[in-house]
Amino acid sequence: MSEETNTSNPVDNEVTQYTNSQSPSELGKSRAPLVYFFIALIMGVAAVVIFYSKKGQEGITPIAFTPIALAIWALGQMFHTARYKKSSDSITFYSHSEFFYYWPLWLVSFVFGDITLFFGSHVAVEGLSTSLLVMQETGYGLVYIMVLAFSLFATGVNLRGVWALLTLVCLIFGVFLMSYYGVWDTVSSWVIQQPVYLNHGFYLAIGVMLFLPWCLVVFLFDTRKYVKIESNTVTIVHEIGEGARAYDTIGVMMEKKLDNFFKHYLLGFGSGDLVIRTSGGSNEVIHLPNVLGVDKVLNELENLRSMRGRI
Repeated sequence: MSEETNTSNPVDNEVTQYTNSQSPSELGKSRAPLVYFFIALIMGVAAVVIFYSKKGQEGITPIAFTPIALAIWALGQMFHTARYKKSSDSITFYSHSEFFYYWPLWLVSFVFGDITLFFGSHVAVEGLSTSLLVMQETGYGLVYIMVLAFSLFATGVNLRGVWALLTLVCLIFGVFLMSYYGVWDTVSSWVIQQPVYLNHGFYLAIGVMLFLPWCLVVFLFDTRKYVKIESNTVTIVHEIGEGARAYDTIGVMMEKKLDNFFKHYLLGFGSGDLVIRTSGGSNEVIHLPNVLGVDKVLNELENLRSMRGRI
């Protein structure tokens, strides 16, 4: 299977004027921490308002975990962006683990948990001393199972390029055939009628157990391996404490591998896998999976290489 290749010509014959003023992308990057701060503040206020407006009701303490989780996520993004923001003459990017793509699981867990908390019903179960807080509709449990299945499928099955497109076409064609022959209504009705009930405690336990490790992995552990590109050098750090290796940009090529549509676009919002090839005496092939905003990284690399010898 062929791979999409994004390489740069190290020699730029056109005259480019370089200024120290910030580009619009850099200005947007500098404002990002402030935006994340206001998101965290709004989510924190929302969580407090919900708690004090509902705390007089009987039953489970009405703590809304969705705004709390979003506030923690925004704070993590704020410190991450402020610390590793792109400067005018360099760009730093990171290789994330597969755990990054499990964000829908904790988000849906918190959202459905809050919905169940405020709109669910207490159901007594024979043999249990306490009642269970659940939604009467089975759709919430079914949707959660579908999100879980899709997340596992997208991260576990490596479908790239034509194979991803072929899989998507086959799924659409299969649904069309089932609808044409009247099977789809029967199957969907059978699925909807299945008694799948997930209580508030289940949503909360799964959400917390996934969200806390997710924050540690994305905002802390994944940042130990990064690449910093400047106009003349490419610095690669594999692990904190191992030191860094620097290469001349002329001898470095970057290849973007074919995208996994389900993982890189639907869950990663434009992430991708990079392969860095170095030349000279220390010829290496370095694989960097799950680079967020990979197309933007390659465009910035082109811009920095064009500045070689001018800054």
